[in-house]
Amino acid sequence: LDSRDPDTFRHITRHGDLGRVLDGIFAARNAGLSIKINMVALKGLNETEIAPMLEWCGEQGFDLSLIETMPLGQIDDDRNDRFLPLTQVFDDLSARFPLVRDTHRSGGPARYWRTPWGNRLGLISPLTANFCDSCNRVRLTTDGKLYLCLGHDHQVDLKAALRVGGIEALDAALDDALAIKPARHAFDIAAAAPAVARH
Repeated sequence: LDSRDPDTFRHITRHGDLGRVLDGIFAARNAGLSIKINMVALKGLNETEIAPMLEWCGEQGFDLSLIETMPLGQIDDDRNDRFLPLTQVFDDLSARFPLVRDTHRSGGPARYWRTPWGNRLGLISPLTANFCDSCNRVRLTTDGKLYLCLGHDHQVDLKAALRVGGIEALDAALDDALAIKPARHAFDIAAAAPAVARH
């Protein structure tokens, strides 16, 4: 949820309907699910909405994770122009709100703080605070490809392994995949082309 302004939301998502997204968030909360909002910090687009988003999340009982924009996929804007360092965002937020470091670990790359409302603020900073040394994430696509890093195209086809050799081949493919997991991403926010073209 990169913006709570319908026009800004539609611009960022290219087609998104903010009302439907908010309805889904509140339906999930009403069903008893805990909610964490992810917000990509974008200079000149939503930077003035970050503090209000933190307040809104606190009032709603939602955690908020802020994410630096990453050079992935095709976008309409220049990534370098939209890059907003979370070091700067955190300085701005901590000047406005008392934020206390939280030892919570999700197994992911976020570092956490407690807010005055009791919810968590997470910061995911792939560029200003490279998190690769603690990354344990892999991503499985709907067509069975296991990607080892957001910043590389390394992947293993788990569906093909399963179809050819069953569970034993799947186990071997997972072992092979983890052996080629890159040590670092290849993000360069100023590069003309994205690090990877997939979305």
